[in-house]
Amino acid sequence: MIQTILSLVWLSIFTVKSRFTINHTERIVYLLKLLAEKAHLGEERMMEVLFTSKIHDPGKMATPISILEKPGKLSSEEQYIMQKHVFDYFLIVGGWEALEKHRLLEWGVDHHERFDGSGHPWEKR
Repeated sequence: MIQTILSLVWLSIFTVKSRFTINHTERIVYLLKLLAEKAHLGEERMMEVLFTSKIHDPGKMATPISILEKPGKLSSEEQYIMQKHVFDYFLIVGGWEALEKHRLLEWGVDHHERFDGSGHPWEKR
């Protein structure tokens, strides 16, 4: 129940700020639901996937609307600001201490990492 409430709060915040971001979040939720179903995850794991997919981008609240809604390619500076939303998420949720207490928050911090270490912001391998 609390996960549903928090998800709705985040979604309502994004709706106000950026239509692009809400559409992106809706697509991510839809795709991850399909993948979770195909993987035959249990109900609890499925709920975790859906919850974290709904709240994976609150760091974009710190990203200027002009960048979130920009049609076309972002400049190098704009790309840096956009990529910073993952670190902004880290700050919003309370840093390392919060991540240690609430493991689901880590998904939002790591959602742009890549297996080869070329992701951002941590460049994890």
